Amino acid sequence: MTSFRPAGDKAWNYVRESDKLKPYLKWVPQGPNLFECTVTNGWPSKVATNRPDGSYATKDLFEPHPTIPGAWKYIARLDDTIVFVNGEKFNPVMMEGIVRSHKAVTETIVFGNGRPYPGMLIVPSPAVQSLSNDEIVDKIYPTIEEANQTAEAYAHISRHMIKILPHNCQFPRTDKGSIIRQAFHKQFSKEIDDAYDQATTPSGDLQVLSLPEMERFVRNTLIKLIPPVTNAENDADFFSLGLDSFQSIQMRTEILKTVDMGGKKLGQNIVFEHPSIAALSTHLVSLRTNGAKEKTVIEDNMKRVIEKYGMFAPRLQSHSVVSVIHGCWSFMPY
Repeated sequence: MTSFRPAGDKAWNYVRESDKLKPYLKWVPQGPNLFECTVTNGWPSKVATNRPDGSYATKDLFEPHPTIPGAWKYIARLDDTIVFVNGEKFNPVMMEGIVRSHKAVTETIVFGNGRPYPGMLIVPSPAVQSLSNDEIVDKIYPTIEEANQTAEAYAHISRHMIKILPHNCQFPRTDKGSIIRQAFHKQFSKEIDDAYDQATTPSGDLQVLSLPEMERFVRNTLIKLIPPVTNAENDADFFSLGLDSFQSIQMRTEILKTVDMGGKKLGQNIVFEHPSIAALSTHLVSLRTNGAKEKTVIEDNMKRVIEKYGMFAPRLQSHSVVSVIHGCWSFMPY
């Protein structure tokens, strides 16, 4: 790769594939518009192999120039990639760069490896040291929302997962000034754990809800998470309405913060396993009542479905005769 470019080419932050190297480069997709640079066999300087086909994956991630072929901008190391508990992958470097550009931010880092959803640690700049943490978040959050647009929905940072660190805190950096990600996560592991604990802490007294109340709560939560949805039938599938994996996690969080389930645990995939208002509400009520009402609730829901879909308009039967026209068989209804 080379940084040389033709006269008049102002894309100085993109390196170019040299003509000699180009035949030996392979760009492996590793995320939205992100590719890992891989060197194949035949390049004289390749002295190591780490892939079954004999090539060498550099773990360096690049973004292609939108209009210049063979021009690549370095983004991050593959080691920076966050893998969530459901297996989804996300590289936070671009998002962090957008947030870091805010004048109220000295440093920021996204966390979430092995967790259901991401969060963000922010070291505020001295310019906002007189503000409260909530006021700092108010200033920065519009930029975080902008950064969210660069990522898939499951990697969006929600407001309650932002943790503000002291503006004068010391954190691990390289000689060049860039953060050391794993060391940063280790140093602030307590703050990260606290963020997830607080996300599921009840905001007040947990509510004991009857089945109709539970259905209203689930429906209102669904409408809040998916603004285009203004109403939903009890048996409508959540995911056909547009609910995604990140929103399903948010729904589970709202349930944990609001609903009394008699001390029962709520599985991580609860929304996937019960993907309708009727099914989820039934399950949540049965958790609190130890299943005592589950049979009745299920029977009631089945009755509603039968009443809605069990009526069929009579169908007129048609008869047909066989005729022979020019030696060909044909069926003619009458």
